[in-house]
Amino acid sequence: MSRTIVTKSQLLAWINAELAKYKECDDCGATSVSPLSVADSEGCNWSSVNLRCSGTPASVCIPVANQVIAQARAQFYVK
Repeated sequence: MSRTIVTKSQLLAWINAELAKYKECDDCGATSVSPLSVADSEGCNWSSVNLRCSGTPASVCIPVANQVIAQARAQFYVK
């Protein structure tokens, strides 16, 4: 699968827009991603998304965030 090349800012904006679609992630957002020096075995060159969850317990938001992040890892390559 071909990935779309984006900046870190564009990736974070996409992740946050997706999280905003879920009521349980109302006050949650991605604040940063960590680049990898070499793409991993799945072809993704970033990992470790930092999430900020305020007003919602992390245990509620994390499962949804993990799904969104997995989708983003399959779609985007950070330049």
